[in-house]
Amino acid sequence: MAISSLSGTKLSGQSAAIVSGGTFSTYTGNGTNGVSGQVYNVYTFTGTSVLNVTVPGYADLLIVGGGGAGGSYYGGGGGGAGGVLQVTGAYFPTPGTYTVTVGGGGAAAVYNASDNGNASSVGSYVSPGGGTDRKSTRLNSSHANIS
Repeated sequence: MAISSLSGTKLSGQSAAIVSGGTFSTYTGNGTNGVSGQVYNVYTFTGTSVLNVTVPGYADLLIVGGGGAGGSYYGGGGGGAGGVLQVTGAYFPTPGTYTVTVGGGGAAAVYNASDNGNASSVGSYVSPGGGTDRKSTRLNSSHANIS
């Protein structure tokens, strides 16, 4: 999950939030990934944490939910991808901490149905987890055609 803001004072024509938390990096836009020549600050979270907002304002969010587990045994399919929520100009109205939840992937099961992925969120912005195959059918050897 990533949160980005301009290193300057404007984001999408609004005042950029000043934030900290996660792993910090920067990149320079090239026209296809932002305004050419503009430096962007990126805060990446790989686990549940907090986003510290020191100056209220706007930031862009990319939130990805955890993927669902695949099915097991014969006929089991793959789990669904976690949902993706992209917010341009998310507003953080007050200084303080905002909970960042990174949803884990669903757990696979051998004899029971596997689990869905878990939702990821930043404050009130939420992206759902992916669905599971839910298929878990054991092959019963008494019904198998073995030659």
